[in-house]
Amino acid sequence: MTKKVWIVILIGTFSLGIILLFASDIFFKLVNSKGVENSKTCDEIKPGITIDELYDILGDPINETKRNNDTWLYFNSHPIAAGLIRVRIDKKHNKVLILKCWEDSEPNWDLTKEQ
Repeated sequence: MTKKVWIVILIGTFSLGIILLFASDIFFKLVNSKGVENSKTCDEIKPGITIDELYDILGDPINETKRNNDTWLYFNSHPIAAGLIRVRIDKKHNKVLILKCWEDSEPNWDLTKEQ
């Protein structure tokens, strides 16, 4: 093959990669737009937020579990994320105690350890 053919193949491959990258982003936003939005904003949530304020940011939880005396809420996250956004709450005092935006990392913050 000539040098011109290789250049055309290289440019075509690069262009296809760019198109697929944008197409996948559009696809994820169509399939789970709230999860994509939540994943982008979760890291910006500061400690001391109330449960009501959390609902305003992340929307309604998709699941709630109770273990021992702990209540955990689960919110939509990016479709390719390792898991859901998890939040431990104190309903009695309307407080968010632990925020974990990414399943495969440490909590973003944990107010139970600061007490």
